[in-house]
Amino acid sequence: MAVTFDWYAFAAECPVPIVAVRDDGSIAFVNRATAKLVGRGLSAIETGGLSLLVPPRLHPRSGGWLGRISELMHDDPTPLVPILHAGGAEIEVEWSVLPGHDSAGRSIVVVVLSQRRAHFDDEPAESPIAQLHAAIFDHAPVAIFHTDARGVITACNERFVELIGSSKRNLIGLNTRTLSNRAIVQAIERALGGERAAYDGEYVSVTGNRKSVVRVLMEPIIGESGVKGCVGMVEDMTEQRRAEEVAGRAERLAALGTLAAGVVHEVQNPLSFVAASIELALRQADDANALDAAALRQALANAREGAARVAAIVRELKMFAKSDEAKREPADVVSAVEAALLLVHGQLTERARLELDLVPTARVVASEPRLVQLFANLLVNAVEAIPDGAPQDNRVRVSTRPDGDRVRIEVEDTGRGIATQDTERIFEPFWTDRPSSMGLGLSTCHGIVTAAGGEIFVANDRPPGVRGAKLVVLLPAASSPPDAGRVSPSTAPRDDTESVRGRVLIVDDEERLATTLKLALTHAHDVDVATRGRRAIELISDDSNDYDVILCDLMLPDVSGIDVYLAATTRRADLAPRFVFLTGGAFQERTRDFLQSVPNARLEKPFDLDTLERLIAERVLAARALPPAAS
Repeated sequence: MAVTFDWYAFAAECPVPIVAVRDDGSIAFVNRATAKLVGRGLSAIETGGLSLLVPPRLHPRSGGWLGRISELMHDDPTPLVPILHAGGAEIEVEWSVLPGHDSAGRSIVVVVLSQRRAHFDDEPAESPIAQLHAAIFDHAPVAIFHTDARGVITACNERFVELIGSSKRNLIGLNTRTLSNRAIVQAIERALGGERAAYDGEYVSVTGNRKSVVRVLMEPIIGESGVKGCVGMVEDMTEQRRAEEVAGRAERLAALGTLAAGVVHEVQNPLSFVAASIELALRQADDANALDAAALRQALANAREGAARVAAIVRELKMFAKSDEAKREPADVVSAVEAALLLVHGQLTERARLELDLVPTARVVASEPRLVQLFANLLVNAVEAIPDGAPQDNRVRVSTRPDGDRVRIEVEDTGRGIATQDTERIFEPFWTDRPSSMGLGLSTCHGIVTAAGGEIFVANDRPPGVRGAKLVVLLPAASSPPDAGRVSPSTAPRDDTESVRGRVLIVDDEERLATTLKLALTHAHDVDVATRGRRAIELISDDSNDYDVILCDLMLPDVSGIDVYLAATTRRADLAPRFVFLTGGAFQERTRDFLQSVPNARLEKPFDLDTLERLIAERVLAARALPPAAS
């Protein structure tokens, strides 16, 4: 019986990568194993040719590919030649070349791509030392890889293959210097330069397409002639990072609970006498016969004071409520400490007396919400170290002061203290000596401080026998000019301004506020009101309404105040300086970026009428001094 053999069917399913190449570099045949090795589809390889698989530096400078392959084979019948993975990395493989012809009779070469032989030292494979090394290497519970002096992986264990999500065929021969993650490449370069190196962060496997969080430690291997390569140990931190994120979310939720309790406690008192004072004022106004002007004035003054206290609380909370926690900008340390104290005030006063020594300092470049979280965590840590039941006998002291070119913040308590051997460990994630703690508070503090370029440590200058602990934060100081357009009641000039009657447009969706502002300004100016952004655009677009001042809220229900500004200034550029922006807090990134990009005055809600009237008068004068621009 005749036996037939279908070579193409065999080669197509062969687990060894095989590719047949014509002289012009086109592909006569390629199998699935090759496609898997380089991370590309068969059709992509057939279209791109051998030029797609071989790094450009190895392409023929003149002549065809058959001659170039022959050159590569000249000194070694099975040379190590890199191929290019779809992810950009190079993988060295052994090339075995067989000459042949395609179906049209044209010369081709069939290239068999074999995994390079794994090794990690110069000992003979059968020697006891080599066998010991191999046993440790292969069965270690940590992922390990070995590279030669060029950064090419020459060996790896199964734990490494599992972590990367690839195969030894794709990993052995991989040139780590061609990886797309430049931070890992820099660490490998340092190791191959003779230094111990490390990488901690996210890694996306080129050959396995798996995303992980890893910690890589690389040690150079140094021989008589210099660095022979390096050994890398890789720890998968993905689950730990995920657990930290879950615990961090739980911690933030707990902080929100503390925040809610603190806000309720701090706001209820002033709101109580605001409501009572307004009720008393209304009674006085309703009874004309018993009207007591002095009592009416006192009631209204009390209401205004209470509203001011609520406004102060809201201002402190704004920095904690910002959505973009990663945004770093000049921040006031004292304000951040005061906001943190607002969050934990109730919890703190139950256990200790609060002592403050808040000296004004230079600003620091940091995220304001993260600074508030930093100080809140430090305060909670101090409070939890103090036992219940004796607030008069315990204290928490917070101080701020300049310290050379840095800002020094100290949080000191009279709690149970920190053991000397634990002063470094307290900043490690999940380390805690308190059963009720998740062990992330001080770890979070450490991350916030180091991200801002600072230091945090336990002070060792406390006298012997003194209870408690003192944590110190040092942050680099930064010079910061004040916001150019911001107007605040405390800084607004009070001298009289020449009175000129102007035309004012108030754009605010809070109808009661808009009505109140109109009532306040009508005696001095002609005032229109728009409670929607589109209505404001209509009024501004009407040539008969030549407004001197456009008092515009940034947050509107239909279109934003930014859109009103853009629509108006696109039509008439001279209207740009006439806008004064009202804001209850720039929590959205677009709003913050916009306010930083324009020099216009802005008023933070709530504001007082004196400040508003002064600003409107100045803006009217400025508008009347500007020549009108063509539409």
